[in-house]
This record gives sequence, C-alpha cells and structure tokens, in this order.
Amino acid sequence: MLYGPPGTGKTSFTQAIAGAKNLNLCYVNLSKKDLNDDSFNRMLQDAPTKSILLLEDIDAFFEQREGGELYSGNLSLSGFINALDGVRSQEGQILFMTTNHREKLNPALLRPGRTDYEVKLNNASRSQMV
Repeated sequence: MLYGPPGTGKTSFTQAIAGAKNLNLCYVNLSKKDLNDDSFNRMLQDAPTKSILLLEDIDAFFEQREGGELYSGNLSLSGFINALDGVRSQEGQILFMTTNHREKLNPALLRPGRTDYEVKLNNASRSQMV
C-alpha cells in the first residue's frame, strides 16, 4: 500500500519497480461498469505471473450500502478481499494499491497478510528537489 498526498509519485514508484525488476505492470481498472466479484477474481487470476498488479486510488471505490455491506458497482468488499488473498489467489504476483486517503480504508483491507507493507510518500522536501 502506497499512500500520501496526490502527486507524490505513488504510481511512478510502482512503474519504476516494475521496470527495475523486469516485471509486467498490469493496471487493474476497478471502475469498469460490469465488474463484479467473479469478474474481478478472474481478472486477477488471468494476469501473468511475474507481474505487478496496480490498483490506484483504492479509497474511491467502496461506499456503504444499505445493510452494511460495502460495494463499488457490483464488486463487494468481501469479494474484493477474497480475490486478493483467497484460496485462488495467484503466486508470483505483487499487488500494489495506492490511496490519497488511507484513513478512509476499511480496516479489513489493511490487516496483516492482506496488506503486508504500507509506505507513506510525502511531498518532496526542498533539498530533495535540488
């Protein structure tokens, strides 16, 4: 999980890692209209091994619905989480998520084993820009 203010290089950092490690970079589009629990799971399974999967602005996708469940279109939070770390998850892939608002994320998404590392990227200091 890369988090921090907009424009701090979260996506660029992911692209640089993919290039440095000679890995495929797969952008996972969570805003597809027909995306549901099954199609999201299939999307992750079909991604090539030796790849980085990038889910950008993860905080923008899930909203509370009546009955307490969180949804993004037809993709439920439970379906999303199960696809990330369920029994059918892929080996040999690295998943990066980015957010500008870590505090808005559901704690279930951030638990150890689901989100292994969290790195805050801040705006560059004056000495870093020189």
